[in-house]
Amino acid sequence: LAGLVLTLVACSPQAPAPQAAQPAADILKPPPFSLDALPPDVRAAVDKARAAETAALAKAESARAMKAKGTSTPGIAVIEQVVEGIYEGPALMARYEGEVQGGVYEGLGVLTLPDSAISQAGEFRGGLMNGSGVERSVEGRPLYEGGWRDAGREGLGVEWTADGAVAQAGLWKDSSLAPK
Repeated sequence: LAGLVLTLVACSPQAPAPQAAQPAADILKPPPFSLDALPPDVRAAVDKARAAETAALAKAESARAMKAKGTSTPGIAVIEQVVEGIYEGPALMARYEGEVQGGVYEGLGVLTLPDSAISQAGEFRGGLMNGSGVERSVEGRPLYEGGWRDAGREGLGVEWTADGAVAQAGLWKDSSLAPK
């Protein structure tokens, strides 16, 4: 048996399709929603927004759990705004879960707007997003992460494309990227 060479041949009805070379730009492309390409100050603002979102989601979970048990804790609530006459039957226009004061969104929470197909999680003051937070599509994709004032984009932040690339990043004023 010395000197015997064994050759294995795989047989299939079709030869495998040739693999196209991956373009160098795709290899170097950062993963979706990566902060790597952002300036350090914007990256810090997004990290702060993500931390506020995480804390807000925990408050929202507490609010949902209390509602499910039929219990309550002062300062935490689930508020649903339902309107009649826009559609056939009642329509849920907004759902807020989190910290409240005097029936107003105040503190950490999550606001879901079904008609707009978005949710906002983070810091609320006076019933509006104020501070740091994240706006997501109903599918969960980040749309904007950063600073907010009176429900508008304000301060440092990043807007994302559908595939997770940076659309715009920097200093925001009145919900628009401020000129440099």
